[in-house]
Amino acid sequence: MKVLVYVLIGISLAFYGTSSARAYDRVLNQEGYTAVSATAASQSVTFTDPAHQILVINDGANEVFINFNGTTAAVTDFELKNGETVVMPITSSAISFICSTAETATVRVLSLEEDL
Repeated sequence: MKVLVYVLIGISLAFYGTSSARAYDRVLNQEGYTAVSATAASQSVTFTDPAHQILVINDGANEVFINFNGTTAAVTDFELKNGETVVMPITSSAISFICSTAETATVRVLSLEEDL
């Protein structure tokens, strides 16, 4: 819950900053998202643009685990519950997702050139 509150505060503040207006519009209009079907096998998203942050939304019915270092994801990595959103600085050129055995989740990823 705290992560979602911080994200909402960050998005609200970004709306008032001129340098972040484009990023805020992309979030609201859902432009440029990469959809990932997370399963029990690790899935990755690679970034080719000069992004500074990523916004990850778990639209699925189950938890998803995220590895932000570009290596294979495991169920011991960062947990994003269903319905939650997180904004993180990019620390590698890829991130990976995985769900627990027999579970799936749809995850949307948006790379941001401007900070939210």
